[in-house]
Order: sequence, then C-alpha cells, then structure tokens
Amino acid sequence: MRLVARVGAVPVVVALPALCFQLAVEWGSGSYGGSLLFVHLLVVVVAGLAGSYSLHEAGHLLAARRWYPAGTQAAWQLTALRVSLLTRGVPPARGARALVAVAGPLPCVVLGAVMAVVSAPTWLWAWYLCHGVFLLPVFGDGITVWRYLLRSLRVSSAREAGDGHGPSR
Repeated sequence: MRLVARVGAVPVVVALPALCFQLAVEWGSGSYGGSLLFVHLLVVVVAGLAGSYSLHEAGHLLAARRWYPAGTQAAWQLTALRVSLLTRGVPPARGARALVAVAGPLPCVVLGAVMAVVSAPTWLWAWYLCHGVFLLPVFGDGITVWRYLLRSLRVSSAREAGDGHGPSR
C-alpha cells in the first residue's frame, strides 16, 4: 500500500508498510539490535535517494519557470526508473534548455559539497554530490548541455569564417 502526497508539484510516495515496521520496532522492543541499522538505512534512502532526486527535479522546475517562455506548461513524468520534467507549449531557446538542464544537478552538487565540508552525518553528501554525473553527455541533462555547447561553437566558428574578421593566414 502506498500513499501519494504532493509537495508543491512534486509527488511524494510514502511506503506505509516500512513506516509501520519502523514504528513497531522502535516502540515494541527497545532491545532490538537491528533497529539502528534500519533507521540509518531509512534515513539514507529517504533523505539521500528520494531527497536528492526531489531537489534535482525541483531545480529543473524552478529554472523552467524562470527561463522558459510564458505559456509553457511543465508536468512530471513518473516511470518505474525515472522522474522527468516534461514541458509543453512554446519551445524554449537552446540556451534556456541548457540552463534548465544544469539547474537540476547544480543544487544537489552544491548541497553535497557543503554537507561534505561540514561533515554531515552518514554519507548523505555522496548521494547529492553524485548528481554531477548527470552532466556527462550520456545522460539527458548532459546531452542537452553538450548539444548546446557544440552548436554554439559551430555557430561562432561559422561567424568567424564568414565575416572576414577571422584570423589572418
């Protein structure tokens, strides 16, 4: 059984059996040795995995609201393996797409670095810091950024070659 709630536009899925088990373990037997391990794993999964991906997608959403044209609608696409932000309406400029792509991993990487510096408990900072890999050109965010950069380089090279003000030979 799952409970789906919304925090802003972000759907949050809460596994009720896991929460019930946690409460039973904590209140039922204080001598249960696995209790601390279960709590630790629950914190890592909820605050690390779910928290970092929620922050990642919230970064995309806030950036899309800021840099996409008026009239663009944003919606979440939930599948078994990913959560994505889909937009409909006026197509944004390539530069805006690149900014929105970077805005997803960026808050996670910054928060992960801050948590690592202040020695946050557990290794939660690693979940957040690892979102930097999404800027590699094998992931959706990275592909968007690299396409924009490559296109920008081609356009600037074409301008230099065609305007007569390029380097002299």
